[in-house]
Amino acid sequence: MPNNSSMQREEVVQAVPRSLQEATARLLRIGKRPVRAAFLARGLNALARLAENLEESALSHAASAPSDYAVLLYALEGPDVLTVLQRDDPLARARLRGRG
Repeated sequence: MPNNSSMQREEVVQAVPRSLQEATARLLRIGKRPVRAAFLARGLNALARLAENLEESALSHAASAPSDYAVLLYALEGPDVLTVLQRDDPLARARLRGRG
């Protein structure tokens, strides 16, 4: 008989769009080596913070990018992103301009 935790996890998985489930599964396969796991964990934490803090319009604009890499670039180009980035990195503006 499944426990409460596994039932809750299954409910969450079913509520998540298939595209996100597939991307997550890919990350879990890739993240078995320590250096990849560290990179992925930090990158995912950064993406989560952006997703939580950016306006829906900025997220929609980024999601409309022509490639997966461009999604990141579009998100980082937004005017509101500096507020989020500068919380942890006061030099974020300079880094985005290639001067940090």
